[in-house]
Amino acid sequence: MALEPGTPAPPFELLARDRSKVTLESYPGKHIVLAFYPLAFTGGCTSEMTAFRTYTDSFERANAQVLGISVDSWAAAGEFESKLGLEFPLLSDFPANRVGRDYGVYNETAGMHGRTTVVIDRDGIVRSVHHDARDFESHPLHALDTLRALGEAPD
Repeated sequence: MALEPGTPAPPFELLARDRSKVTLESYPGKHIVLAFYPLAFTGGCTSEMTAFRTYTDSFERANAQVLGISVDSWAAAGEFESKLGLEFPLLSDFPANRVGRDYGVYNETAGMHGRTTVVIDRDGIVRSVHHDARDFESHPLHALDTLRALGEAPD
């Protein structure tokens, strides 16, 4: 079951491309945008992460850190991040998929995360959850709309 806005965000610890550990506490004072995506190097995920890349400056001005999360290994996620020239990390939820389960986005049957974006405010509270498997551009735009409602994102 997906998280509801207004609830505390579950803590997590995931690996980045350099095998460093990333947690909610890794970005003090920032809002966090968790962009769960199914699989690296697929067409839809490439489109979604490219859409997030397009709005990098807007997220920076909104004092928000984007974190992409998939079931890929840290090496595959890192290679995907590098290939797309992203300025935000792609993190590995492999092999346990614990974060996807904790956030209610892991699809047990498919063995991957559903395309879901979660916005967490700087106090660790979930402010929005956006599911849309096909409208890749909607994910960064929905996150920016949520940040704008919090008084953070530029118009």
